[in-house]
Amino acid sequence: MLCGGHNVRPHLAVRKFFCRNSDCQRKVFTERLHDFVEPWAQMTLRLVAAIQAIGLATSGSLGVRLAARLGIVTLWTTILRRVMALPTPAPGAVTALEIDDFSFKRGRKFGTIFVDLDLHQVIDVLAEHSSQSSADWMRNHPEITYVSRDRGKDYAQGASEGVLSEFRERLAVTIVCKVC
Repeated sequence: MLCGGHNVRPHLAVRKFFCRNSDCQRKVFTERLHDFVEPWAQMTLRLVAAIQAIGLATSGSLGVRLAARLGIVTLWTTILRRVMALPTPAPGAVTALEIDDFSFKRGRKFGTIFVDLDLHQVIDVLAEHSSQSSADWMRNHPEITYVSRDRGKDYAQGASEGVLSEFRERLAVTIVCKVC
């Protein structure tokens, strides 16, 4: 950690508490410093926030070079791990939806990926590749007015069941087939 251009290594002294109950699974309890460091963490919350900001701005290997210029010693895997630990924001109203296959293992295990076409962001990834799971997902999003899919029959059936079955009176729903 840097402070005024000098490396600083904080040494914390926390209080230990011992449980006198013989049936207690945990015998030793320590004081927590939630504003400064998480329990069992190897770095402070401020350093974690700095690494996440660097990772969001630059990504892995470029982030290591920028961090080194700022006096932070880290690895590209740490930067990516800290970025991946950030919470994913909940999807808002989805009006234009892309639904397609997603391969977890090259050609072996497939899932379903949902992309918001307005924001160009992945909304959700389902672990299975079926019309029923995609229909169930789309039933939870009644604001969908446009569905783009590939030429497969599973997603056509899922889109017609998920969007149209619940909302037959809403004729503005359009299902478009992508041409590969």
